[in-house]
Amino acid sequence: MLQEVLELMQRHHKGKDDIPSHLVPQLAKQFGNGLGLQLRSMPITMRIDKLLHVAHPELSELQHESIDRPLQENMGALSPRAKVLSSDEIVRPNTSMNAAFAKFFAGLLNVPMVFALYVAAGYGEVASARLQPIRTFTTTSGCSSKMTIADLMSKRVKLARNIG
Repeated sequence: MLQEVLELMQRHHKGKDDIPSHLVPQLAKQFGNGLGLQLRSMPITMRIDKLLHVAHPELSELQHESIDRPLQENMGALSPRAKVLSSDEIVRPNTSMNAAFAKFFAGLLNVPMVFALYVAAGYGEVASARLQPIRTFTTTSGCSSKMTIADLMSKRVKLARNIG
């Protein structure tokens, strides 16, 4: 996936002077690693947090506090600067996964405002679609691995070539 992200970034920045050209590979690596990390960790985080929330409701306040920072950081993908730094082919999958993450936790922790900005930016329906593999995985017995979820999500964001 890193090579694909690099090519997209190089094409996006070709002929522009918004960032120095020697920084494009480093930025592409950060974006590529970030996308891969999202594909691998978000589904697992959501499953564990749901189990934790159900099994230990007394920890709800701590759970909310621990997830608040990642939710806030993810909102950076909605900023105009994100589209300057990267192409829509990278920003859109990243933001749609962030929207799914926000929708999940907005529902789990009953804080709808966490998801409101994504809805306003047009990511409401795509967030629901991104969550479908998680719902399917958590309600189907006999699923084999976290990679199954990552594969399903990566296909949904059209970055299925190589997530490892």
